[in-house]
Amino acid sequence: MNDIAENDTQASQTEQEATLSKLYDRLGDVHRQVRSTRSLMDRLAARRRDAVVALIAAGQTHAQIAESMGVSKSAIQQIVQKG
Repeated sequence: MNDIAENDTQASQTEQEATLSKLYDRLGDVHRQVRSTRSLMDRLAARRRDAVVALIAAGQTHAQIAESMGVSKSAIQQIVQKG
């Protein structure tokens, strides 16, 4: 009877280890996706800043840029301040 209980315990531990391994793999995948998304967002923000600076250099006001981009004037001011 003890052999059966021991085998059940070992099987349960093996299943738990397999489950944990899958979870760690998934966590690694999610972490890579987050890093990739963060990198894309940083590049997008830089491009947006560059576009706003170029429009200002071309003589457009913050209000005009905001209207053309579909954002508030304060959003444009924040982009300029972070630039």
